[in-house]
Parts: sequence; C-alpha cells; structure tokens
Amino acid sequence: MQTGLPPRCLQLEVTERELIRDPAAKELMNQPRALGVKFAMDDFGTGISSLACLRDYPFDTIKIDRSFVRDLATSQDGMAVIHATITLVENLGMASVAEGVDTEQQVAILQSLGCRYAQGFFLSRPVPPSEIFNTVREREDTVTLPVA
Repeated sequence: MQTGLPPRCLQLEVTERELIRDPAAKELMNQPRALGVKFAMDDFGTGISSLACLRDYPFDTIKIDRSFVRDLATSQDGMAVIHATITLVENLGMASVAEGVDTEQQVAILQSLGCRYAQGFFLSRPVPPSEIFNTVREREDTVTLPVA
C-alpha cells in the first residue's frame, strides 16, 4: 500500500512479549528499518526484559510500562528501577517514554530522572483523529518534558 508518508515519519510499536514469542521478529524488523521506519518497544518491563533485546534489536524508543510509573511517587524501589531503565535506554541512544502518566507529580519525578517523553491521562485522554490537532493546539504549552 502506498501512502506517500516518508518511512522516517513512521514508528511501529512492538511489545516486549511478542519479541520473545517470535524468534524471527528481528529479521522481520530489518526490512522496514532499512527503509527508515523507526521502532518502539512497548510495555518494556512486563515480559522477560532481557537486556539483549535492548542491545540486539533495532529500537529507537523504549516505552516503560505504566505498572512502573503507577507507584513512582510512593516506591523507592520503583523509582530506582525507572531511573536505571531511563539511564540505560538513553545511554544506548534510544528515547525513553513513560506510559500511564496520570499526575503532575509523576511528570515532575520523570523530568528529574531524565525521561524525555511521557504519555497518559495527565497529558490527554484519548481523542478521535478528527480532534487531535485541536487538542494539541490547546495543550501545547501546558507540559513539556526536557529534550536531551
């Protein structure tokens, strides 16, 4: 299918669990990657979380699962895991995204830990495609995570 979209503008999400289930996943990712398509690992931390996945697969972005973000403000262990993950991901040249960010406090903590991006209800509830541009315009100056 031809869309006219430059491949560099497309990012596909692959869940960590699917990587483990399909040994051919890496090879399947190489063809679109060669065209410039980007890849994000979704739900990082919920599967086997092998560090080899971070090293060996062609990911541009790692999305840290909401289960780690949920208790961020109340769990020192949770904060340590997220901080270590963000540091590792960023040092490998990938972008970190925290999923399930629902409070301003979570945003502040994630910013202090060096997380570049976030998604969650604090930033926006899901909106239909027809409303996305208006929603972005309304919220564009509200919250920004620092970009490294």
